[in-house]
Amino acid sequence: MLVLLPPPITLLPRNVSSAQVDEEDHFKEDEDEEETFAMTCDEEKEACLERETALKAELASSKNQLAASQAEKRPQYHIQQHG
Repeated sequence: MLVLLPPPITLLPRNVSSAQVDEEDHFKEDEDEEETFAMTCDEEKEACLERETALKAELASSKNQLAASQAEKRPQYHIQQHG
């Protein structure tokens, strides 16, 4: 059963109107934020390709480890010939 609740009510001090609250900027942007996301499309593509290459290498390594682990767990059967 889905129950819809009304949005929470924000109580303001008596001397503050909702218009004043809306005008204030409560979330200041970090000065460093612009620099963090200042990559060009070519730089983003290069970084993406580097991550892809690293992930492919990690995947190959994990597959090799898994194959080695499974090979160790397989029972070894020896066929003896009677002569």
